[in-house]
Amino acid sequence: MKLLKGQSLELEATALLGRGKEHTKFNPGHVYYRYKPVIEIGSVRNPEEVVDKTHGTVFAIKGGKLEVVKDNLFSVDLAGAAEEISQGAIKEGHDSDIIFTIESWGQLSCKEMVLRALDEFDAMLDELSEKVKSAQ
Repeated sequence: MKLLKGQSLELEATALLGRGKEHTKFNPGHVYYRYKPVIEIGSVRNPEEVVDKTHGTVFAIKGGKLEVVKDNLFSVDLAGAAEEISQGAIKEGHDSDIIFTIESWGQLSCKEMVLRALDEFDAMLDELSEKVKSAQ
């Protein structure tokens, strides 16, 4: 649609303040966790193929041995593929350590996201406490 000379367009809009607990579109970021990966490398017959098939991002050959590239350790999807390529010589698992990741979309800092989430959780606990008291 094109406006002709001398014409104007008027737009009226309403902005709503929402909360992430009402709908995910109001969340200020993305939060997730995963277990810390553990990769055990046994006697691999085809180390070059493992490096090639994982695009050289998870594994590298150093001193004639296959090693994990520590900076890319969390590309576990490719590490799982390496387990298959190496015919079981590489084992992928995880220990009980959890890596908690917070990614902000810019509206709030990661620290502020955590603090506000704790405030929400505190309010929920207060509400639960009141309901328990009133039920007695």
